[in-house]
Amino acid sequence: MNDADLYKQYRSSVNGGMHNVLIANINELYDQFAFGIVKSPLSIKGFSELLIDTYPTAPQNLFLLGKSIHLVDSRKSTPEYNACLVPSFGNPSSDNLLTEGLNGTQLIPMIPTGRLAARTPTDVSVYLDKIQDYESSPADEWMKYGLHFGGGGSFSEQQQLKNYLDGYKNTFQDSLYGGVIIKEFWKTSTAPIQINIADTLEDLINNGVSLLTFFGHASANSFDQSIDQITSFNPIQGRYPFMLSNACYSGDLHAMAISSSEEYVLIPNKGVIGFLGSIKLGVPYALNTFSGEFYRQFSTLNYGNGIASSIKNAISTIQANAIADPLVRSTCYEMTYHGDPAVKLNAQKFPDYKIAKY
Repeated sequence: MNDADLYKQYRSSVNGGMHNVLIANINELYDQFAFGIVKSPLSIKGFSELLIDTYPTAPQNLFLLGKSIHLVDSRKSTPEYNACLVPSFGNPSSDNLLTEGLNGTQLIPMIPTGRLAARTPTDVSVYLDKIQDYESSPADEWMKYGLHFGGGGSFSEQQQLKNYLDGYKNTFQDSLYGGVIIKEFWKTSTAPIQINIADTLEDLINNGVSLLTFFGHASANSFDQSIDQITSFNPIQGRYPFMLSNACYSGDLHAMAISSSEEYVLIPNKGVIGFLGSIKLGVPYALNTFSGEFYRQFSTLNYGNGIASSIKNAISTIQANAIADPLVRSTCYEMTYHGDPAVKLNAQKFPDYKIAKY
């Protein structure tokens, strides 16, 4: 049994959510939906359209198991062509575009989508182990904890980004999710990178937090606050946070080099359970438009459902704005979710209480 089959077996089980899972081989889809053109994203789009048109209910999730490479690069380089296992769509690459436009949608991915940028079967096995640990963790206080990181290149920009994060904090700490931002790290200098107190951050993550949100400057593998050492921490088994990165390039899992998104998600027994970030340039107000609505979805309006469905709903809500504003539109296309689309952000079915003796 290969790793995709093992993943299907888990997702079909009671512990995995009793999903009705269909595995499609990308090489067969090239022949059936893309005229035999290998690496064509029309293969996935055509197959998705068939499923939507054939069945009374559209698929609830689309999980892309395999590394992709920007098509503009893979078409010109043999190593990059070979490394592209499951293609993305467009330039810049957008997994959301794979089902955008189907069934009359505009901008909205018809099927909530996530990707695991696996280069080897071992990557799938490692992530499945993390998923099983995460989803079997008993309800506990850490599931309501979050950390915020605010960067910025100037003092005025730092204040702007802090204001955005304060808005997210209010949403996260409202009555339905009932979370607590237990620590905020603010950049207070104009230096390119500010060093955080590693011991403090390590203790918080090792004991468990549900959410990490960053808003600042970044590249594909670094941030202007030094949270890069997260992969050296050793959290309690199953206590893996979800990370939202409002920054340039940090979510680019379509390049040959290993991005922060890939490093954090694919590392065994640590790192994060999912990573949402832009694959290209990000503009603060446009990122805030998207992320503010994403917070409202997973914290309140779509509480208890998969992360990818909150992404879909966020795009749906800001669609009119995105149609009018090309920067908001590109943000909707380029915010890429690295992880299982069915994963929930530690939502409980019933009211949460903890009784402690002090």
